[in-house]
Amino acid sequence: MFILQIQHLSPPVQRFLLKSQQHFAFPQLEAGILRSHSFAVFNSTGEDKAAVFKAGSLTKLVTGLAVLLCQEKGLLNIHQPAAKCLPWLPGKATVLDLLLHTGGIPRGKLWKCNPGLQEIQSALSRLPGEDIRTGQYRYSNLGFILLGFIIQQVTGTCYEQYITGQVLVPLHMHASGFGNKESGSITTPHTLLHFYAAANHPYPLKAVQLEAAPHAAFDLHTTIPDFSRLLYCLLHQGTYGGKQVFQPATVDLLLQLHQPAGKRVSTGIGHLRTQAHNGVLLFQSGEHFGHSASLLWHVEKQQVYLAMTNRGGASSELAYVLQCLNRYYLQNGNTTALNFNYPGTGNFTGTYQYNATVFSISKAGNNLQLTSGRHRSDLIYKGQGIFQQTLPHWGRYFIRADMNGQTAKGLFVGPCYFHKTGHNETLPGHKEPPHTTAGIYQHPAVGRVAVFMRNKQLILAYAPLKESRLHPIADNHYVQTDGPFCGEAVIFDTHHHQMLLGGFDFRKTPYHY
Repeated sequence: MFILQIQHLSPPVQRFLLKSQQHFAFPQLEAGILRSHSFAVFNSTGEDKAAVFKAGSLTKLVTGLAVLLCQEKGLLNIHQPAAKCLPWLPGKATVLDLLLHTGGIPRGKLWKCNPGLQEIQSALSRLPGEDIRTGQYRYSNLGFILLGFIIQQVTGTCYEQYITGQVLVPLHMHASGFGNKESGSITTPHTLLHFYAAANHPYPLKAVQLEAAPHAAFDLHTTIPDFSRLLYCLLHQGTYGGKQVFQPATVDLLLQLHQPAGKRVSTGIGHLRTQAHNGVLLFQSGEHFGHSASLLWHVEKQQVYLAMTNRGGASSELAYVLQCLNRYYLQNGNTTALNFNYPGTGNFTGTYQYNATVFSISKAGNNLQLTSGRHRSDLIYKGQGIFQQTLPHWGRYFIRADMNGQTAKGLFVGPCYFHKTGHNETLPGHKEPPHTTAGIYQHPAVGRVAVFMRNKQLILAYAPLKESRLHPIADNHYVQTDGPFCGEAVIFDTHHHQMLLGGFDFRKTPYHY
């Protein structure tokens, strides 16, 4: 069996990854760094055996590859209508549309199961015709579930068997697979209990049972070494162990085909793409029920970074860790890249006020420090302009600056907005009356979300600072104008006791965020 050459991580990288585990409350953290013909791995437990994680939406890279292998074998053409394989499928989406999330297929509510054909047909039959609009980027797990059925239809083999035979076995990915049959070997998942009264710090964790998920969309379980074998093969034009496993043209399509999906971001097959100042980056984040994963690929340098943890809602923190590693290697081992300090040039220092609470932010060496009364906390940067802090009462909330050019004019702190004193127009931090829809809503299978008014803007939060602004379009009917599910409707009942979101009925709890 071909074995990647293992290299030791430098001590600064090991220390940074250990600190990352502590800062971001990863129960376990494993990471891999693939550079040309070398591979280095980090395991926070210190054990020789690699942990098995659910890779979440990194599964989509594997599903996308499998579809292209079907094209390579002449079984389909990605430009053909998807309905040619699935005649019951509404709309005009092509197979490529499904691969790029441009098929107009909503994200779907079939989460904690691996749905069968009848369930899929039933879910699609209930969609209004106007919901199927091709061409526009609309992230969809349901679209990749459909791709799994297309693979099954054209190969005559179930999705899992096809992936195993065409990808996992040739690459010796023996610890990888689907479903929970080997759940004893999969690392114990942990979920975050945000929006619960007991949540008094940034990462309230709870160990949970392993849940089922749609196999073709986000259910692959794997290890860092296993998934790195796939990445190595893609990095080397489809060769692995001296054998041509995938054709170079197929690999090129997988990694290079893309179209715009937003500001500076394009959607590719199983990944996103952006032009950074130092080159093209491919990236993908994965979330499962209690596991998270992140992938970062620097195209010009041919360096790939991979991280996984058994904590849900951790993909943004993992992405930040990988970005720091990428800077470290691009700067030839410059250890200043491995830190939790804000890397931007914005000016956050100053005094901010909400109601009777005053926050002061000052410089402390290369770091930022937050003071309120006699309490003080370092601001730990976690990527995407977000900081965590440990002040009493406020420690449960993350902080993001509201910028005016290069200067902060206020702070988003959970449901509160802190105005910068001396900066603006009104009494600082005037407490707003609660909106009639405000509260914490719960669905037994999905969990909790929060709705609140902040700085005259109604917000829907899936997690702290994983938010969407809500724009009213009719009585009790809103649309999300940004966030993870931009364009998706949010509908409240007339008494504001229920909320329809993503096809799920959420009920209002007695609690507020």
